[in-house]
Amino acid sequence: MKCLKLLVALLCLHFSNAQPNRSTSIVVFNAVTNEAVPFASITCLKTNITAVANGSGITNILCSIQDSIRITAIGFKTVTVANMQRVALQPADDFLNDIVVSASRSAQRRIDAPIAISKISAATIANTKPKDVFELLNKVSGVVMSNFNNEQHGMSIRQPMANLSPYFLYLEDGLPIRTMGIFNHNALIEMNVPAIQSIEVIKGPASSIYGPEAIGGSVNFIQLKPTVVTQLKAGIQADNYGYYRVHATASGAINKRLGYALAVNRTHQTDGWIINSDYTKNAYLFRLDYALSNKTKLWASYNQIDYDSQTSGSVDSIAFYSRKYTSTTDFTYRKVFAKRARVTLEHQWNDNHQTMITAFWRDNEIAQNPTFTVRWVTGRDSAQNEVNNNQFTSRGIVAQHTAGFKWLQSKLIAGASIDNSPNRYYANLQILNAILRPDRRSVERYTVRQLYNDRFIANYSANLFNAGLWLQGELTPVKNMKLVAGLRYDRLTFDYTSLLTITQTTTASGTKTYNQINPRIALSYKVAKQVSFYANYAKGFAPASLSTLFNPQNPQGLNLAPATFDSYEVGAWAALYNSKLLLDIALYQNKGNNEVVSVRQPDNSTVPTSSGATLHRGIELGITYKISKSLEVRYSGTVALHRFENFVLSTRASDAIKNVNGKIMPQSPAYMANTEVTFKPSWLKGFRVAAEWQYMSSWYQNQINTIRYNDKGFLGARGISLLHIRAGYTYQRFEVFTNIMNVTNELYANTATVGNAVTDRTTYNPGAPFIINIGIQYAFTGK
Repeated sequence: MKCLKLLVALLCLHFSNAQPNRSTSIVVFNAVTNEAVPFASITCLKTNITAVANGSGITNILCSIQDSIRITAIGFKTVTVANMQRVALQPADDFLNDIVVSASRSAQRRIDAPIAISKISAATIANTKPKDVFELLNKVSGVVMSNFNNEQHGMSIRQPMANLSPYFLYLEDGLPIRTMGIFNHNALIEMNVPAIQSIEVIKGPASSIYGPEAIGGSVNFIQLKPTVVTQLKAGIQADNYGYYRVHATASGAINKRLGYALAVNRTHQTDGWIINSDYTKNAYLFRLDYALSNKTKLWASYNQIDYDSQTSGSVDSIAFYSRKYTSTTDFTYRKVFAKRARVTLEHQWNDNHQTMITAFWRDNEIAQNPTFTVRWVTGRDSAQNEVNNNQFTSRGIVAQHTAGFKWLQSKLIAGASIDNSPNRYYANLQILNAILRPDRRSVERYTVRQLYNDRFIANYSANLFNAGLWLQGELTPVKNMKLVAGLRYDRLTFDYTSLLTITQTTTASGTKTYNQINPRIALSYKVAKQVSFYANYAKGFAPASLSTLFNPQNPQGLNLAPATFDSYEVGAWAALYNSKLLLDIALYQNKGNNEVVSVRQPDNSTVPTSSGATLHRGIELGITYKISKSLEVRYSGTVALHRFENFVLSTRASDAIKNVNGKIMPQSPAYMANTEVTFKPSWLKGFRVAAEWQYMSSWYQNQINTIRYNDKGFLGARGISLLHIRAGYTYQRFEVFTNIMNVTNELYANTATVGNAVTDRTTYNPGAPFIINIGIQYAFTGK
């Protein structure tokens, strides 16, 4: 009897202490951004049961509450923790395991993408506290974004500086922010800087995935997403030249299915360091994510930009070197009103099949009275200019399916897109008074004499329809080798009507169609766990912009063929010494054909032709060395050659310069570098300080290579040489920071250009002087 009682007691004790396995809901999120980590693998260590999180980072797993769980995810450090409902993962230390989405429109490790791609992380953006996007992009080797003030800019990615050609594609969460064929080199005015979570830069053509204009490079801005925990940020920053920005962001989860993110900011500039540079910008982002099921997510976002700026323009040498930046045109302006909306459905069929469908809408208007369209003939007391307006509305769909297979670890990506964008453009004639200097060889300033609302310099409407189909395959033919091949077909159609202008007395209408196939083939080979080599060939194309095609002063514009580029590159990535030393190197050659050239004819007229050929060749190197937990050094450098191969300027017998074949392209520094040293002392938690050196060697100002921009900058280096210092201190929920730009107050020009004639004079786009920007930010993160 005693034995029976003892047995019953032992059984009761056993069952009272036993903890049955139960279904536990676990959410995995990024410890830095607080955003969900999709498709993480969660394993219960005692039972060895494994489950995969869905696209919202959520999984339900049968696991004892006393069990420990191990969580792994691509791009993050593996952790083992007690069973809990929410787990934060730290991003991996080495950039090879960074998750990128731009190389194939789907998430993959950087080491698995055989293409020159760089990522600017959320941590880098947080430490930089940029006023403008150029402060971030200039950290990438091979990239120079020229600052034309008030967020206006030029771009160089494997191209000459301040390039205004339609050779770059700007994306927002994988969608072009503007429609193809209506390129604007100032397109990044339409970005909401505080809403940027990270940036991915593809260097070289990406037309096999994204279509037209993705030639020199593509920049994909990844915006804020809903976070697992409530996150609020608000701040203000201001500088010593009348600039300030007030911003706020918020994100979180309303319930287990619905999340939100929003970002608003107001930027204002008054009485800046250069005259006629006041501007105001209001920007808004709203996003909602809804989990329809564990495998299906629907999300929608809306962006709006309202921008109004004066435009100062370039200055002559007298104004530049005396730092008296007076404007000859105090009436010019640029106004941008841009709206973008999208709805995206993402479905995970199983571990190997995913589908994405996006419907998008854009509404965009740019109104401007430019400085660069002023036409003056030496000695005259009048000049001609224009006031123009460019509007378009887009509606379209993008769909892509990704399928993975066991055979050779292969993957197939198939996609299609449609973009329908009606466009209206007109430029009214404006006559100016020219107030001349005593020598009557230059203009002191212009004033408006009359604007003719019924007389047009250009006047057309067009409907742009772009249909694209793409296919990309990946496979592993041998261990550690990946082969990628892709192909995209684009049919770009313009239905146009050219209306009456001062030179065109009858209307005309018609259709212009481009059919283009762009291939890509690449391979990568992993020689060690943290060392990989790759080779890549890609073809890209860019049609002439609508303003060139339908210019009534150049009726041959409709005959222009698209510019095409063939790019070859080899490169390597490495993470050495436990990822303390990170290396990234690429060697590239990009050959352009059918580039638009305005050729002077025997009758002295100029006709645009698709006859230009250029060569772009270079070496890009990125090095990051983590000397200790407190000290890090980063270097980004480029040695490049940009040369005219076949560039005829004139067929007129009396012209001395017929072509510039073999000449170096203007504004093409042979060497560019960006170096940064960051210190975060362990003895002062929350403090950071960084010194950044931006350098561009001297360059030719004209096409015939007779005049160079060779001024001295910081440390006496020729070209552009600038020192910037950034510092910040975080205490509890508050952060104070300062960015000191051009610490030594160097005089420099973002651009310096001159014509080929002996009598032509250099015009300068002056760079900003010493500027100190101070800010404070409050951040709240829930639990």
